[in-house]
Amino acid sequence: MLVMRPWPYLAVVASTLIAGCRSVNTQTPALVEYERSGGITGQTVRLVIEDNGSARLYTGVARDSSTLAVGADTLNHLKNLLEGIRFDTLRADYRPSRAGADLFEYVITHRGRTVRCQDGAVPTDLQPLITALNGVARSRR
Repeated sequence: MLVMRPWPYLAVVASTLIAGCRSVNTQTPALVEYERSGGITGQTVRLVIEDNGSARLYTGVARDSSTLAVGADTLNHLKNLLEGIRFDTLRADYRPSRAGADLFEYVITHRGRTVRCQDGAVPTDLQPLITALNGVARSRR
């Protein structure tokens, strides 16, 4: 009697199905992705800005979203700030030496490199960028 073992066939079928389910991202990464959370209200703001100045702002617990166009001057300012930051020399995480209530946490992603920091431990190079990104987010709310 011939006994068939299904495991090798199931592995082939499973890998084919998984490969077929993968999505292909043909888009280039955003110019910058920014998230600020915490503070007194504990509210999260997320901002994604594309190279062309189009942007999406997500706010609140429900992550309400809106689209906006970043003006040319502001976009150029952001690009100059980003070019001046050596993301490859920054650590992935910066925490203050003393914990505190109501601190903001910032997460910035630029060209695949993500840096997370909190008030009291923001690298000097990131401070002007955070200020500019907060300004963009505030202009739409």
